[in-house]
Amino acid sequence: MTPPEQHADHFIAELGGFQFRWEQHGEFSTYTFYVQGTETTPFAEPALQTVPVDWLAGLGGRTVVAAHATILPVSSDNVDISRISSHFAGNPIIGAAVSGGAARAFTDFRVHIDGFSRFLILDHKLQPGQAGRLIHRLFEIEVYRVMAMLARPIARKLSPKLSQRDQQLLDITTAMSQPERKDEELLEELINLAAEIEHCLSTSHFRFSAASAYYKIVEQRIEDLREQRIQGIQTIGEFMKRRLQPAINTCNATAKRLNQLSRRISNAGDLLRTRVDISIEQQNQALLKSMNQRAKMQLHLQETVEGLSIVAITTYVSTLWVPWHGPPRRQAGPSIRISSPESPSR
Repeated sequence: MTPPEQHADHFIAELGGFQFRWEQHGEFSTYTFYVQGTETTPFAEPALQTVPVDWLAGLGGRTVVAAHATILPVSSDNVDISRISSHFAGNPIIGAAVSGGAARAFTDFRVHIDGFSRFLILDHKLQPGQAGRLIHRLFEIEVYRVMAMLARPIARKLSPKLSQRDQQLLDITTAMSQPERKDEELLEELINLAAEIEHCLSTSHFRFSAASAYYKIVEQRIEDLREQRIQGIQTIGEFMKRRLQPAINTCNATAKRLNQLSRRISNAGDLLRTRVDISIEQQNQALLKSMNQRAKMQLHLQETVEGLSIVAITTYVSTLWVPWHGPPRRQAGPSIRISSPESPSR
């Protein structure tokens, strides 16, 4: 059969003995196989047995959730809890009347020896469309429940580290008030701490956000089931509140604690940088004051040198000065007289 287009996000087809449905989600894909009336005993023959083994082996990624659902038509409203429990290896069962009382759904939320979790649906008066929607909702509850729980190991791993880094931040902020600690050393420690916390934020932010979103989907799908209590059995909604909600609350608290620690480190960094800036400003003021005093000393020295220069020049000029009494007089000596014929002799 022609495969879906490259950018398709869903595909539905009839493939011989089974119906195939593929959906592409944000970070995972779901493959659903529907087979009509082949089981003699619930969960004895999963629909996956009809799928070619070599095709299954060619699928990429890894299996996160494998769920097996069986719909059995029943005519009586009486429920034999012990008989139903036998289909779940004797485990305590969880279930309720769903779809306005048209069916009853049971599970134990455990992975059995065949690698599948199990859902048993007793069909009282389900319409074909109702049955499809019911199976789809139960599968989505299981898938999103497991996907939400992927954040739990990260929260457990981060919890002791956050306690240590919280104490380290306390030590740094306490040392900021001690004069013997150098600001440069404290700032370096704070930068290293901030880098480590930002790394934790970068590696865990998506997982924590996804867990919160997945849990909201689980709550919505449980609400869509319209559960009605069966006497002596815990409903799916009650089970999720007791088992899944505390884990999600832990993840949310860890994410909030991580963000708060990052903000506190940022505030401490701002405070320490302000302290360093004030110290640098004080040093600059002292340097400017010293330069001002040096300039004044140079001015006084220059004035003194100029005064000494004037005295030296005056003394030098005074030694070179000679009095001037006009042009020199002619000295007396013999004279020569010249006479001409026109003039009388003298």
